[in-house]
Amino acid sequence: LEVSEQLAVLYIAKGNQLNEDGEYKNASFCFEQALQLCHKIGRFNYDYEIKHGLMSARNEWYKNLINQIIDELEASNFETAEKLLEEANQLVAGYYYEIIYSPEHVFLRSSINHHFYVELIKTGKILLEAGDYRLAYEKFLTAFDLEAKSNFELSPDLPELFYRAATPVLVD
Repeated sequence: LEVSEQLAVLYIAKGNQLNEDGEYKNASFCFEQALQLCHKIGRFNYDYEIKHGLMSARNEWYKNLINQIIDELEASNFETAEKLLEEANQLVAGYYYEIIYSPEHVFLRSSINHHFYVELIKTGKILLEAGDYRLAYEKFLTAFDLEAKSNFELSPDLPELFYRAATPVLVD
């Protein structure tokens, strides 16, 4: 019992240190371990410190992710930005009751979607010109799906391009 309590105290101290060092994901892990140990041995006198540390670690981790996503978008690293956004989404989904939601979060999804939207249309045009109507049709259809999920300026060319690709596919 005493060994477990000492281990929990070490996890708390390590979590606090990691929070100070800006290693929020690892800090979150340490506080989670401390919480599990304390609950297992029935010691709740550290609950406030653990929960405060967890909340701080998770919110800073989330803020850090949002800032990293912004940096990746500015560097045109859309795949990396999307992976980081998924991590941020999972963090918010798992701890929605304690994460302070960033207003930039919605904008970031739209920015990533817009990049892929433009790429889909560009690829669809190339496929259409090459006579690959089925693949062009699929690209344009996916672009329409992204359009529906996002709040960015829509391409005025998409309906016409879609019609040109869809006609041969749907007539077949």
